[in-house]
Amino acid sequence: MEVLQKITIYDLLGYTVPGTIMVGVLEVCFFSSWLFDEKYLGYICGATILLGYVLGMVIAEITSLIYEKVWKKVLAKINRPCQEGELNNLGKEVVTKALIQAGIIENGTELSLSDIEKYYSYMYADIQSDPKYARVHNYASSELVCKNTAFVLLISSILCIFRKNVLDSENENAIAIAVIVVVGILGGFILFLRYLKQKNRKNTYTLDWFVQKHIGNH
Repeated sequence: MEVLQKITIYDLLGYTVPGTIMVGVLEVCFFSSWLFDEKYLGYICGATILLGYVLGMVIAEITSLIYEKVWKKVLAKINRPCQEGELNNLGKEVVTKALIQAGIIENGTELSLSDIEKYYSYMYADIQSDPKYARVHNYASSELVCKNTAFVLLISSILCIFRKNVLDSENENAIAIAVIVVVGILGGFILFLRYLKQKNRKNTYTLDWFVQKHIGNH
């Protein structure tokens, strides 16, 4: 039951919600004239959610490429799982000892900060399976939904602005574009900042709880 709950949180928040928003925007912008027939509305809604889930997974891969590959150097300065400050609070020796106690590295191994970062995925995998530290899934889920939704809002804003440019009334067009910019682009930027915050929070708790699990209060 716990495993199902974790999967549901990831699927619904991380993939389905952003993906469904994206599909809905595409439908409204380009297919609204013939797509929304009342007779088939239920089928259309079901298909929208299903396509949203699939598109959500595609969006997750795209955002991972953009956020973690293209902007890797920027994110490394803003949001590293093993920043100097975080490790100084625990001590590099303490983290290394926890890795040894967990059986991830051999006794006597000396690690640098960059070496410890390479083991972060092992630390997360270790604590996320422990019910005592299940809260880490909340941070991971929030990180995922903020990352994907920020991207969706940005792309949706661009699509809506493009669609609004075909309107005849310049006044309505200007007002609509202004609303789209504020809600879409600004909202996407805010969610991106939220993503960075949640990612940092998840990484910090992962490191702390991993040490707590294997060497207690050290």
